Amino acid sequence: MAEELSSLENELKCSVCLEVFKHPVTLPCGHNFCQTCLDDTWSDVLILFCPQCRHLYPTKPELRKNTLLTAVVESFSRSSTSKSDRTKDLELNLCAADTELVKCDTCLVAKAIYTCLTCMASYCEEHVQPHHRSPVFRAHQLVEPIRDIQKQICQDHVKFMEFFCQNHNYTFCSSCLQCHRECQYTTLPEGRTIKESNMKGMLSVLEPQIDKANAAIARVEKQQLQLQDDAVAQKMSMRAEYDVIRQLINMAEKEALADVDKDVASSKATMQGLIKKVNKNVKKMNAAVVEVNSLLSKADTMAFLKAPVKLPPGANSNPQCPCVTVASEAVLAGHSCAVAIKDLLREVLAMPAENRPPLLQPGGPKVPEKASPVAEMALEKREPSSPARLHAVAIPHDISTAMKRCDLLKFGSTLQFDPRTAHRTIVLSADLTTASRSAEPNPYPDGPERFLVCPQVLCSTGYLQGCHYWEAKVSGTRLCGLGLAYGSMNRRLPSSRLGLNAQSWCLEWFNDRLTAWHNGVETVVDNPSPKRVGVLLDCDRGSATFYVVGDRAYPFMMFALPCTEAVYPALWICSVGATVLLCKPQ
Repeated sequence: MAEELSSLENELKCSVCLEVFKHPVTLPCGHNFCQTCLDDTWSDVLILFCPQCRHLYPTKPELRKNTLLTAVVESFSRSSTSKSDRTKDLELNLCAADTELVKCDTCLVAKAIYTCLTCMASYCEEHVQPHHRSPVFRAHQLVEPIRDIQKQICQDHVKFMEFFCQNHNYTFCSSCLQCHRECQYTTLPEGRTIKESNMKGMLSVLEPQIDKANAAIARVEKQQLQLQDDAVAQKMSMRAEYDVIRQLINMAEKEALADVDKDVASSKATMQGLIKKVNKNVKKMNAAVVEVNSLLSKADTMAFLKAPVKLPPGANSNPQCPCVTVASEAVLAGHSCAVAIKDLLREVLAMPAENRPPLLQPGGPKVPEKASPVAEMALEKREPSSPARLHAVAIPHDISTAMKRCDLLKFGSTLQFDPRTAHRTIVLSADLTTASRSAEPNPYPDGPERFLVCPQVLCSTGYLQGCHYWEAKVSGTRLCGLGLAYGSMNRRLPSSRLGLNAQSWCLEWFNDRLTAWHNGVETVVDNPSPKRVGVLLDCDRGSATFYVVGDRAYPFMMFALPCTEAVYPALWICSVGATVLLCKPQ
């Protein structure tokens, strides 16, 4: 019965709080949760999903009380309560048995205060007096009252069993010593002391292991929850990438179809010109026919002979119908491009997912001609087999690459966010130095400079030449990014997110994971996630170096960034509660 109740209790637990359901409600996907647990889970997220199967809901679904599950939980609670009461009664009875008084073996009424190991009997205060007064009992051994002393008497020698054999796990009396002379034995108190010491040693081993196991379980449960959040964020990122692919293909399709329309329009214009020319010749020939018929009807022979008769210019030419097709160079190129993309996608998608990226990545990278000394040093230390990239170089954390912060602050710049570019869910402080993400949109006015899809904001100052340094402090990081962008970057497409296009560069925090992005290519940064980051933009060299700022500044990532136009510091925040502060250069 206890095993059945335990199994039923596991089935009646909420997967969020791991407790028995309280006010259970059911989602359309069929999973049940506590009402309060579901409300707390959805309180700080932008996308609603089932905490168990991660099914996404575009709007908040209607939550209905699960009446059947509520009745089962109430019945289980009553059964558990009655079982708990029975357990308490049993424990009380056992305690009462443990504290039962040892009675005097003489009067069988009074409480015994001593047990005589010689007489093998227990005595109360009155009947133990002969042992104190008479010399006859002086050699008798009195001890604390022993319950069931008859069970502790050797049946062979009718003596108290005062020894314990460790080899046979057996108690025996002094007359049995001969049988156990080859064994390891101790007195009962000594044996108890040894066993207590061993058991305490076991506790010293078990308790830390239990703590470690509980800590591991807590970490696994935390990672399990984090895994769900990571999956949601990863799905969002993948959807954004595939949305960009679909948009690019749609744009290429529109361009190819537009080329067909242009070809058709050009061919129609040619045919209309030909029709117009032939109609003109037909009119001239019709006029010649009328003139010839008029002359033929004249009776005056002299006038008939003198009248000039000439064929119109187009009378001897044979009108041709040109062969017009929609097969211009642009149309054929568009069709060939579509076929090539189709064949490439079929070839890529037919391969296992882990083998696809190398097929799509460009060829061997090169070091930028104007790479900064820090980046050149990092590339020299890179293993020969490790893949470098044109857009981003991970710099090893080495004291040799560290710089004094005061040397960087010589190029310090004071920055403010540009409210004209802020997405409606980005909240800016009054001094325009702090940005955070809000769950509700702000009533910002529309404008061509504002980001409409991605929760991003640019700074008001852009740089085209010289060296510039600034620092930013990131807190509450779950999913956000810090980077740079050209002012001409698109503001209205999903691909306008920092790092997913050729006009922006981004350092992205994903919980404790740090990556660098440019033009949709990701570079993993093997460095502890920094909370205070310094950025040195060298427009003349065409590079941007990111530093972990502490007692010194350690470079850990460098972007090759050609300053062909003004470059603006930028950031994007996906998680509600994440905050980025632009620090003063001091």
